[in-house]
Amino acid sequence: DYPRYRVRIVLDSEKDEARPYVESVLRELQPPHVEVVTLGERYRTCTYKMSGILRGTRDLPPDTEVVALMDGDAVPHPSWLRELATPLVRGTALCATGNRWYTPSEPTLPSMIRVFWGAGALSLMTLFRIPWGGTMAVRREVITDERLRHRIQHAFSEDTTIGQFVHDLGGAVEFRPRLILLNAEP
Repeated sequence: DYPRYRVRIVLDSEKDEARPYVESVLRELQPPHVEVVTLGERYRTCTYKMSGILRGTRDLPPDTEVVALMDGDAVPHPSWLRELATPLVRGTALCATGNRWYTPSEPTLPSMIRVFWGAGALSLMTLFRIPWGGTMAVRREVITDERLRHRIQHAFSEDTTIGQFVHDLGGAVEFRPRLILLNAEP
């Protein structure tokens, strides 16, 4: 329910296994606000995801004010983007975030380990204001800052990299409890 937004999907390559599915959905729905780009340059100094973030945030349209990141397995609710962007638009934070909560359908040993790991991670990330890259928004001037882009190019994860950069700038990371997204994967 956010008024104006654009979705940028970053595929790993022209041969990405997701391409036919993405193209099928786009043909069917014909959304006017979706753009598909290909990774192109994959940096050897960081993960594919970090390379994807760098590609997805390169050459942003001039009117872009906020960039939201979402993992492919996240299932957001209709007001997700509005709630994520609000602290940034109001000027109270440079970064806003939620987190994920595991709700496995079966209580297997691996799924319960994931539940306990997730509970501990969520608590610590909230306490230390570490954003979760699976649902995170940052102001344009943060994600396009060449100092941060250099850090991302040499990073394993966006969570701590972006969070530390925001803290280094003296900015706030705002945790939004309604943006704890459920993940039922086994």
